[in-house]
Amino acid sequence: MYPAKMDLDASVFLQLANFALDTRRKDHFHLDYSTLFQPEDAYEQRYTWRDEAEDPLEESIETAYRTTLRTAIARLNLLGYSYHQIRDIYEESRLERDRNPSPHLHTPPNPPFDFLAESLRTIDIAGIPPDEPKAQRVGALADAANHVLSMVEPNCVAAERDRMRAWFGLILLGLDPFTVLQVLAREPVNLDLPVTWHPYAEDFWEFPLPEDFEIGLTHQDRYLIVTEGSSDSAVIKKALSLLRPEISDVFDFIDMAENYPLTGVGNLHNFYQGLLKIGILNNVLFIYDNDTEGTAKFTAAAQLASPPNIRTMKLPNLPVFEQFATIGPTGEQPVNINGKAVSIECFLDFHWREQRPPRVRWTGYHRGSDQYQGELEGKQEYLREFLALDAANVDIYDTSKLEVLLDNITIECARIGDARVNED
Repeated sequence: MYPAKMDLDASVFLQLANFALDTRRKDHFHLDYSTLFQPEDAYEQRYTWRDEAEDPLEESIETAYRTTLRTAIARLNLLGYSYHQIRDIYEESRLERDRNPSPHLHTPPNPPFDFLAESLRTIDIAGIPPDEPKAQRVGALADAANHVLSMVEPNCVAAERDRMRAWFGLILLGLDPFTVLQVLAREPVNLDLPVTWHPYAEDFWEFPLPEDFEIGLTHQDRYLIVTEGSSDSAVIKKALSLLRPEISDVFDFIDMAENYPLTGVGNLHNFYQGLLKIGILNNVLFIYDNDTEGTAKFTAAAQLASPPNIRTMKLPNLPVFEQFATIGPTGEQPVNINGKAVSIECFLDFHWREQRPPRVRWTGYHRGSDQYQGELEGKQEYLREFLALDAANVDIYDTSKLEVLLDNITIECARIGDARVNED
């Protein structure tokens, strides 16, 4: 997909296509970008080392990492750096500066985040040529600063124009690369462009060596998914590996090699209450079934005060479940099984190597909810077929319901990430 070797100016630290997001400077703090990548994103790159006069000194082959902007954003969202989060953080600091201006500095007002975002999105990232990435970055940000000026002060007098444009340029230049990535991802044409990280070091620059970085997420950044049973975890884990491999390493599951310790909604709910009491620091998402008992426990869990690192959800309602074939004491009839009989198996392909139409059988009465609990007939067959699925067949397997489920899971985990960033 990417060239094994190519010439590159070694002064660039992080880039989107040929747009430099972070450049190497002495005595300059750089973010650790390892969380955006997985070990399989590594490749060999040939670099041209230059001195301060920009004269080539030598070449070397080093390890670099590359992914797409689409994947980088999916990981950023789970780390608590969603677009709305970084926007809120900027706006909060902007309003604070405006309320308490420095008595020693006479500076123009800070532009709203939306103005900065609109200006950055005017940059034609794909059209930037590969040569002189630092110069291209400066020129692109200068154009963006002009755009900010046209929105903030369209009638700015000539005497103030250069000063204000320079000020807006400094603000754009000071935006951290994660913020710039989130903004540029709002343009769909940028989503498949490569994000490349160059974690190399020169002897006279005190940067960490590649082997000092741990590629991927730390244990504190990952999310533990806790479900009612081993089959729920197995389906979610398999779905992530098939449909979202770029973020599958973000999630952990309870070891299911022996007996799953949390079988049943009662045990799951007790475990949830126990974690609230001991104050666990890990990120944890509890997933309840969308049946009668699961809905009751999910509602009870919502009444408990929980820390920002622990959230609950239940399997989502879907329109396809609103008129679902059921059988029980009153015979066969289509019923809305959302909240009554939706288990993890309901999100699988009912027609994959199966001839019979899916049907729920009502099994027991739940007194607290005054309604019956249902169960999908033949759910073990649906489960077995899905767990045997491989990547070669996933394109002809109906994964539409699983996609909705994974979307819901990532949204809830991103909310945990946002809440923890806010708390910090």
